[in-house]
Amino acid sequence: MMKRNLSLTLHFIYFHILFSTKLSQSLTADGLSLLSLKSAVDQVSAGSAFSDWNEDDQTPCRWSGISCMNITGLPDPRVVGIAISGKNLRGYIPSELGTLIYLRRLNLHNNNFYGSIPDQLFNATSLHSLFLYGNNLSGSLPPFICNLPRLQNLDLSNNSLSGSLPQNLNSCKQLQRLVLAKNKFSGPIPAGIWPELDNLVQLDLSANDFNGSIPNDMGELKSLSNTLNLSFNHLSGRIPKSLGNLPVTVSFDLRNNNLSGEVPQTGSFANQGPTAFLSNPLLCGFPLQKSCKDSAHSSPESSEFSTGF
Repeated sequence: MMKRNLSLTLHFIYFHILFSTKLSQSLTADGLSLLSLKSAVDQVSAGSAFSDWNEDDQTPCRWSGISCMNITGLPDPRVVGIAISGKNLRGYIPSELGTLIYLRRLNLHNNNFYGSIPDQLFNATSLHSLFLYGNNLSGSLPPFICNLPRLQNLDLSNNSLSGSLPQNLNSCKQLQRLVLAKNKFSGPIPAGIWPELDNLVQLDLSANDFNGSIPNDMGELKSLSNTLNLSFNHLSGRIPKSLGNLPVTVSFDLRNNNLSGEVPQTGSFANQGPTAFLSNPLLCGFPLQKSCKDSAHSSPESSEFSTGF
């Protein structure tokens, strides 16, 4: 009887140790959230991208494309970066990535991710760089983008995103680069956003379906130092003189719109070459080779008179 009790006790201790060891070696919560990305990707397209993403690991910090950092006061390193670009991955972006509260950089560019950008992603409030360009993402620009108080770099270019720009973009106070080129955004470019983006150095809204006039207050982007690119849209009306208040290092790209009238001659306009204004048939003045006087004289009456001989 004593031997039997001893045997049962030893078995109990063995299984207790085995179970405790299994628990202590189970994957962290960050790792489980990352496995949702692996599951969301078609495994045929995944190739070797996730070959070392093993659910039996204790931590995801050695997985390909994952970077971690020790956070003061926490026992385990936390995921701060995901960089899996140019892998031809086909899938959707899972909402579970929003639970990675220490995630700072999400880089999934040049893949084949489709569907909308999940609203829950913006629960990851440590994000400062979001690079999703070169995918097949659709839907509108999520209204929760500015829930990210540290957001500095947002590049969603070369997708199929649509709808209008949300007015609350002016809440992205830390934003430095906003690149939304080559999408299907439409409607007017809203005013009231730009004076509050004190840190914006790059703005690219090219190759969309924006219409209406260029907002006057774009001239208040005092930190802009790269290109103001509004080319290949359907913008109309006169070019605001206020754009001349932009820093002299800024290059304009206003090509292929329906802009009209004389190119302003103030401030930063003096540094622009003719290429910046090409394919706007109703624009005139320096640096274009088209005099505004000639445009004024090209009235129907004078044309009819000249063709009568």
